[in-house]
Amino acid sequence: MLHDFTQGLPEGFEEIYPIRRGSTVAAVDWNKPTRPIDLDVWSKQTSNFWLPEKIPLSNDLKSWNLLDEGTQRVVTHSLASLTRLDTLQAEFGAPCLLSSPGITPHESANLSFITGMEAVHARSYSSIFSTLLPSDKIDEAFKLANMDGLLSSEMDYFLTAYQGSQIDPLADSLPGPTLTAMKAATSVMLESFLFYTGFYPVLKLAAEAKLTNTADIIRLIMRDEAVHGFYIGGIFERLREEAAEDDETADIWSRIASYVEDSIESLFAVEKQRIEEYYSWSDVCKDWIPDALQFLGYNGKMAGSNLGDSDYAKNLGDYGDNVSAVILSQLSTVSDENHDYFSGSGSAYVIGTVESVTDDDWD
Repeated sequence: MLHDFTQGLPEGFEEIYPIRRGSTVAAVDWNKPTRPIDLDVWSKQTSNFWLPEKIPLSNDLKSWNLLDEGTQRVVTHSLASLTRLDTLQAEFGAPCLLSSPGITPHESANLSFITGMEAVHARSYSSIFSTLLPSDKIDEAFKLANMDGLLSSEMDYFLTAYQGSQIDPLADSLPGPTLTAMKAATSVMLESFLFYTGFYPVLKLAAEAKLTNTADIIRLIMRDEAVHGFYIGGIFERLREEAAEDDETADIWSRIASYVEDSIESLFAVEKQRIEEYYSWSDVCKDWIPDALQFLGYNGKMAGSNLGDSDYAKNLGDYGDNVSAVILSQLSTVSDENHDYFSGSGSAYVIGTVESVTDDDWD
């Protein structure tokens, strides 16, 4: 039988739980969200929920089989790399923010949903592979991604920031909410920067009417990442604004700004090297490199904007200013040209609502 805590603590409770005198966790009240944006983002995320099983990927087999082996390898490596990054974000990215200092209960709830969707994203790439590739090629794809040294260096950067004061010299000297802001900024660099850059090969092929259903999954992921980057960037801005009232934190935030600038520049350099290396596996994809690098810069600058200051990406120079119109047109997340209502659901799929019939409907 449960103890009636209104009558005091049970005998021996203080010896077993000497620190826990009541709970510090309060019930989250969604009737009074901390900020209106919290409820808006919750509603947006829940209405956007999707699963990869709803997309008819087998329709892409014909165009996939027409691609040369090198191009297939480039696409496969980009998606396997994204799987690895999504796994990192699901296990460490959003979860490290959930109970961090300065995070409100409503923000924590939204971050929990983000964590779940990152796992869905990682799952979606396996759905693509199981449709387009034999088992041995799938094993090869994941092995290659797991052994990618440049990708591993990027992941080391994220893990260092997410684990905070355990490793990072800058984080070791930051007070709680400021350390949370640093983690949020790092998360945005993954959500708005590296994820989007990895989508390029599929978007490029979709512009040529190839892998259009795979591109629909990518657009669903982009729709989620747009919300994630915007929302987590908003948490960063909120923490920065709240700290602005304290003169003692001015130096700390100057260091945070330098950290963000340096990180965007460093991630750009590593990802540029990756693109130049693995796009060269295909004569077709080799020609994509200049535009892919423009897209890389575009996404770096988008990450800076989501953090509230485009100057965070000022060291990228002209990269991002001349992305091809073809790729920019593929960034729309409401493309439904591949599906009718009955055959499958694409990125513009909307679940129908039910309304009771009334006598007036027959007039």
